Amino acid sequence: MGAREGLPALERRGQVAVLLSAVRRRIVGTLLCLCLLAVASCSRAPHGFLGLTWGEDAGDGARRLGLVLDRWYASSSPTFETAMDVHPRAVLGVEGRVALVRDADRRLAGVRVDYDDCPREVRTRLAANTRREFHLGEDGAMPYVKWSDGSVVHLEARREGTCTLTVAGPAFGEAFAAALLRRGLGNLGTAMTPQ
Repeated sequence: MGAREGLPALERRGQVAVLLSAVRRRIVGTLLCLCLLAVASCSRAPHGFLGLTWGEDAGDGARRLGLVLDRWYASSSPTFETAMDVHPRAVLGVEGRVALVRDADRRLAGVRVDYDDCPREVRTRLAANTRREFHLGEDGAMPYVKWSDGSVVHLEARREGTCTLTVAGPAFGEAFAAALLRRGLGNLGTAMTPQ
């Protein structure tokens, strides 16, 4: 009889071990999530770029940077306008042309930098400098981050050997992300069209 009485005790111990294992997994999972949140919180949405701040008068910001913005054009969203200085300058260690994005009230909403000469080694350096500037971590990918407030940092390399860095405040960031998604879905639709 003693062996039979020991069997339920062993089963209970096994159940307790399974339960403890499940609890440990949940605790480890929770700690991992907390660590990831702590790391993510190190990267805060930008409040501006190049010494400019979102919401300031775009014309004043352009003058402080020495940008010559002759004409403003409709941006990817009808509520924003973009103007580009044709004179290249070093931004994040690479020569590029700076464009400012303003809202309907002529307030700074974003900054775009077009890099005309962006071969692989320049792209790699620019991506690393962008990740460092905005505290994005070192994952090696081309940076694209959208924060919960709508702000965006996006570095894109194009086939023709150019790169574009977009740093957007909350309002323009939302419009930019939506335009990027539409473009991506449009490309997907084109790729899926029977030839």
